[in-house]
Amino acid sequence: EGNTIVELIQNNLDAIKEQSERTGAPILQHLNHPNFTYAITAEDVIQVNGERFFEVFNGHPYVNNYGDSIHSSTEEMWDEVNIAYIQAGKPLLYGLATDDSHHYHKFGSRYSNAGRG
Repeated sequence: EGNTIVELIQNNLDAIKEQSERTGAPILQHLNHPNFTYAITAEDVIQVNGERFFEVFNGHPYVNNYGDSIHSSTEEMWDEVNIAYIQAGKPLLYGLATDDSHHYHKFGSRYSNAGRG
């Protein structure tokens, strides 16, 4: 729940942290594929607290890892967020690469296959 993208992200991070503390089980939370339909910006991630990872690459064919003429690539976003985090005294975000595999019996550039992360 939340009224803005930042509130939604923050509320999810807080809920995951709370569950980890309640159960005593470590949970490595992260915001999935920020450039999927360009839904999340570096400015959004800069405003949240508790994020420790950044998905620099996602192997799903609909994720815009490389950006376009008006959107930053995920690598550029990661740099922007880490620069802001350094300036704010927040811990740096570790980079992740994932396959985001969904298709295991069909292969090709239109499918989300293993081995791309």
